[in-house]
Amino acid sequence: ILNDTSLDDMQKSYLQHIIDYVKTNGDITFMDLQQVSPFCDYVITDLFGDKLMYIKNLVNGLHKPVL
Repeated sequence: ILNDTSLDDMQKSYLQHIIDYVKTNGDITFMDLQQVSPFCDYVITDLFGDKLMYIKNLVNGLHKPVL
């Protein structure tokens, strides 16, 4: 995902924060994106626009093994 050339640097940074959070905490949910900084510091619809699927796919992919 982070190698996708259609993402800008801010989008890639946000996704990298998600990955780093999971490395440290072991899991992430969509609720974390709404309540935990730095995720909640951004309006993700403004940041990602029609590319919200990148966040959904990443969070689902990282959370699924925990289920």
